[in-house]
Amino acid sequence: MAHRSKFEQERILQERAELLARITSPDIQEGEHLEVTIFSIGAERYAIDSVLVQEIVTLNNLMPLPCVPSHIAGIFNLRGKLFAVVDLRMLLGIPVETEGNEKKVVVLHDDGMEFGLIADEIEGVLNLPLSRVQDALITQQTNGGVYLRGVTCDRLVLLDGVQLIHDQNLIVHDENC
Repeated sequence: MAHRSKFEQERILQERAELLARITSPDIQEGEHLEVTIFSIGAERYAIDSVLVQEIVTLNNLMPLPCVPSHIAGIFNLRGKLFAVVDLRMLLGIPVETEGNEKKVVVLHDDGMEFGLIADEIEGVLNLPLSRVQDALITQQTNGGVYLRGVTCDRLVLLDGVQLIHDQNLIVHDENC
């Protein structure tokens, strides 16, 4: 490039940059997509398969329950039906921050199993290319890592909703309180 003019060098570099941008753009790559619902807990952003999301409601009148694991925040009444509420902070080992905004509940449903997840904010729905999802980091495999499907380069954590809903460890069997 030393024999070319500065203008010619800039043009060549620009063409190379545009070519590389087209090749690596995740929006252009073809492949499977997953529609996910995105929510936040503290500073972390999570996504779960939207097919599993029955609805999202404001958390009102959460009733704590005695003799349940710490990840069970309690139960709440939604149109006459009681739902257990899981606190992912406790399940995934996320530090519990002070109470802030009005909490939301992401109500999950699959094959007769239903419960809610506490969320601080609901971001929305996204059509996520699975090619953008990388395996969960080794550091995330400790606290609740079995519920993690992967993570994107912008730190969106994709939860394994089916594993979460059907995990027998989340069902409370303790009858001796």
